[in-house]
Amino acid sequence: MPLLERYQDRYVKSLYLCCLEMFECADAGTEAAVTVRDEAAGLAFEVVAHCGTSATDTVRIRDRVEALGGRLTVESLAGGATRISGTVPLFE
Repeated sequence: MPLLERYQDRYVKSLYLCCLEMFECADAGTEAAVTVRDEAAGLAFEVVAHCGTSATDTVRIRDRVEALGGRLTVESLAGGATRISGTVPLFE
């Protein structure tokens, strides 16, 4: 069974919307890398894109993750890239 099919829709939808929010901050044609993995602590994700995001830009992403009891980290990387990463605990 594919990874995301094992989880409730609310987790998958929240993850999808977090990625969309990040893409909206990026310029058209910007490449991005998205990673999703199953961890003991829950569903983890990471999006790296070349875009200038601020704390204000990521408020909705943070709100989505924290509403599910998760944590979000936002990092500015060399070369103008931004990495958001988070973990959402799964309560089945």
